[in-house]
Amino acid sequence: GFKPRIMSVFAKKPAEKLPELEPGPNGRYNVGLASTFPIGRGKRVLLGQREVAVFVMDNEAHALDAHCYHAGGPLETGDIEDLGERRCVTCPWHKYIIDVRTGESVHHPSTPTTGCGTKGVKQRVHGAEIDADGTVWVTPDLEGERNSDYYSSDLYLRLMGKKR
Repeated sequence: GFKPRIMSVFAKKPAEKLPELEPGPNGRYNVGLASTFPIGRGKRVLLGQREVAVFVMDNEAHALDAHCYHAGGPLETGDIEDLGERRCVTCPWHKYIIDVRTGESVHHPSTPTTGCGTKGVKQRVHGAEIDADGTVWVTPDLEGERNSDYYSSDLYLRLMGKKR
């Protein structure tokens, strides 16, 4: 007989499979030329089992876990801007603001003179640099624990069918 198929309005299209990059000298990963990075947006790369969002802005490279610590939003598609002395990305899902240099979750100042408040370090940040040839290198930093680590855990990868 006829069996209706129920399609969820929340169903996501299959994610594009990222090529897994191989580490180079000193455990660093070549993630591309700075000139190929989108202006004002990031680029998602796969370093081992960890998806990392890499941003290039004003001749600086920044790398952090690609999934927002709050609910897994895609940080590489978030807006990046300077808030006072902080360079921040805003998660497109729930508007959480993350300092790309420190991994701190920040909120807008209540007054123009108070500066941004912080909820503490929640997002894992990785070493990133641009060499003299314009190549962006990322060095994973896995010291300590961060809230964003869940999205690289075996449990999450199995649940999402991404276990490699």
